[in-house]
Amino acid sequence: MVEMDKEPLGFGRSRLVENTVSLVISGIFGVVLTLTQLSILSRFLEGEIFGLFIALRGFNVLLATLILMGLPQVLMRFLPSYQGREQRRKALSLFLTSIGVVLFLGGFLYAGSGMWREWIPDRLSELFISDDIIFWITLASISLAFKLLLYGGFKGLRVMSAQMILELSSLVLFTGYIFFTRNSLAVIPLFRALFVINSLVCLSGYPAYFRLSKRLIGEREISRGNIILPSFLSYWVNCVILGLVALAFTDIDRFVMSSMLPVATISVFHIGSRINVLVKRFLGFPILALQPEVTRIYEEGRWGELKGKILLFTKGTFVASLLLIAVVAVTGRDIIMLISGAGYEKAYIVLLILLPTVPIAAFIAPLLVTMKGLHYIKWALLCDLIWMIIYFGGFPFFVSYLGLPGMAIAQLFASLIQMIGAVLIARKKGFYGGLGNHVFRAILIVVVITPVGILAANIWGLWVSVLSFAVFPFLCRFVFRKIGLFEPSDVEQILDLIKFRHGKRIAGWFLTV
Repeated sequence: MVEMDKEPLGFGRSRLVENTVSLVISGIFGVVLTLTQLSILSRFLEGEIFGLFIALRGFNVLLATLILMGLPQVLMRFLPSYQGREQRRKALSLFLTSIGVVLFLGGFLYAGSGMWREWIPDRLSELFISDDIIFWITLASISLAFKLLLYGGFKGLRVMSAQMILELSSLVLFTGYIFFTRNSLAVIPLFRALFVINSLVCLSGYPAYFRLSKRLIGEREISRGNIILPSFLSYWVNCVILGLVALAFTDIDRFVMSSMLPVATISVFHIGSRINVLVKRFLGFPILALQPEVTRIYEEGRWGELKGKILLFTKGTFVASLLLIAVVAVTGRDIIMLISGAGYEKAYIVLLILLPTVPIAAFIAPLLVTMKGLHYIKWALLCDLIWMIIYFGGFPFFVSYLGLPGMAIAQLFASLIQMIGAVLIARKKGFYGGLGNHVFRAILIVVVITPVGILAANIWGLWVSVLSFAVFPFLCRFVFRKIGLFEPSDVEQILDLIKFRHGKRIAGWFLTV
């Protein structure tokens, strides 16, 4: 018998809302800390050195991804199934094997550093690339791989509050470090700090993971009948390729840019692109919480509920993304000026071009996580591959004619093509729910208010930006309630998911007519 004051074994209740709340809290503070980091680095590093660090950070992510071999996604898919079937031994074996693989490949990377350093473009190699820099990039990559593997484990257990605490701690530590050393910042100390901070996260996080997995996964070996558990080897191979393709969605494009544009230009693109990514990340938190819940719903034999869940998520995140990009379009110039100063004013053009990719991502993200959470990962891989080919294949052409804005245009074009592919696949597999009724009213509102807001910001300046953020919650409330975005049954379903009283009141304020 399960005691009432302990977490039930197996799946238990949905953790969708509490995981979303954890990720949103992490995201709010993460945005503040990331923007603070950007401000310090862009103001206290020369443009060329800042561009070098950003490009090498992309290279750092590339190496960590090669070490990980798609294992975090494997954990996110199989751990919820092992939890639902109470197969603790398999869950433990999977996690320990993943640690072993990362440890082996990390050692191989360290031993072969003389070989892969040749991958660095000549334009970067000429900017102080030394043996010490290679050494610390290698260690930072290995520690980053272990941290991301740990986060994949927490997501698989559907306990994302642990990841929230660890990631916020790492952001606070790195922000504090660059603040107190801002007058003597250099590339090597920055990567050394990343290695130390990632290592501290792992030292505190791995013991916590093992304690949680022992408590949350039983040992009764429950059978799930005709529920499909994908072939492990096939799924892993797809995850390895997906992980490599997903590099295109990280800072790796800055690394590739270094072979085409001056290094100082990379920092300008990075500022505009990073703000856009932060908006996407903030809106993507419910989607991150959704993937293990999709697996849970499927494992419990409730396939018929999936389309409705996906539609509900798509409506909410899509309309929220529309309203948020309207606010960011109005306030973006002032945000960039406050963060980095007038020297980065051109980053605003990059930001404006990239902002439409946010609602596109909000539209297709639930479809992609459903593919990954079930047994359609090859189709998710295809969608990401389409994006990568269009983006990386297109930006040399766009950059040659349009310069820096061409990078942003190539990314927008790639997102549109990816959206078409994801919708067609989801329709074919039977879980496409569309956007629902009344969404186009929200699009019309955004199309009308955004140019007016940008014009007002150009005339009256910072006060318009402050006012935009102040009225944003009320704008969301007006749109959600007055255009009839959610049916009464949708509102009831959302409120039923929220188990804490104050959260239910806040959601009711936004949604209930």
